[in-house]
Amino acid sequence: MTYFYDDDEVDNVATDFFQNYYQDRGKIKWSGFFLSEHTAALKTNKDYIDGVRNYDKAVCR
Repeated sequence: MTYFYDDDEVDNVATDFFQNYYQDRGKIKWSGFFLSEHTAALKTNKDYIDGVRNYDKAVCR
């Protein structure tokens, strides 16, 4: 079933949701984002180092 709200109803539903049901995860959410970005940076760095090592092995032969 699809519900359609007018502008006032949308505001009321959103306000009710955020005041009564939504729980901001704050620092937990931020920590997860930071960990994700850190992991991606480590992988990028590892890929770069592996590429340099493979290049050195090919050139030094």
